Amino acid sequence: MLCEHCHKETAVVSYILSIGDQEKEMHLCQHCLEKLMTEDLALKKNIDEGLAGVLGAMLQMMSQGQEEKTSGKECPQCHTSWQEFKETGLLGCGKCYEVFGEDLKKIIYQFHGNTQHRGAMPSHLEEDDYRSRKLLDLKEALKEAVDLENYEKAAELRDEINRLKEEANESN
Repeated sequence: MLCEHCHKETAVVSYILSIGDQEKEMHLCQHCLEKLMTEDLALKKNIDEGLAGVLGAMLQMMSQGQEEKTSGKECPQCHTSWQEFKETGLLGCGKCYEVFGEDLKKIIYQFHGNTQHRGAMPSHLEEDDYRSRKLLDLKEALKEAVDLENYEKAAELRDEINRLKEEANESN
């Protein structure tokens, strides 16, 4: 896929640009990414630091509005602070995911437009994963239908859930 900025080089990074309630997926080559990171966003990160540097710069940019809430956070196990994470793009241990979980979800959502993986995967796992995702979505819709007291819709969703579960049992 070609870069959507210069239309010459192969795109190496994709991101979702959210402006208000509109989203647009963008694909950039290395050169245009560097230009965006250094000139357009006025970030002084050295792109040569690799992915951690780029991630750190993007984290810094995206988390500017939540500084007060996260600035004092620190992992009790490895003592990695939110500030260190922003600068390096690296967490210190597994406990960091719990400590910074909600903040990480916000950043992941800004990067991907979702907090659950929705991309490509090995073909032998696709069917099972599709079924699992579909079940999760249906269960969420069922809960919502029950909360709204839409019992007819809830019954349809229950039946669909049961059908998918039966399919899963048959394939195993």
